[in-house]
Amino acid sequence: MIALAWPGITLLTLAVVVGIGFVVAGAGQIAAALAWRRRLPMWGLWLGLGVVTLLIGVVALVWPDLTILTLAIWLGIALVLRGAGALWFGLQLRRAHRAIEV
Repeated sequence: MIALAWPGITLLTLAVVVGIGFVVAGAGQIAAALAWRRRLPMWGLWLGLGVVTLLIGVVALVWPDLTILTLAIWLGIALVLRGAGALWFGLQLRRAHRAIEV
């Protein structure tokens, strides 16, 4: 209901939540990579990914408009791929049904 009444603040809140999530996840991954560096294979890769995740979170917090645009694009891509997958699955079911009838 609030999203319909105040869409601007809702989108800003979404961008901030995503940004905070990335910052927390990146910091956690950095901490885990450093704590487990002796036992974790390729711990440098985990550390690098943690740094990148943290930086993406900071960018999301600094530029929330870019964050909303990026989320919209990813959602659109995901929906197109999901639709293509459903279409492919439907065609495979049709082919299987025809093979059973013969």
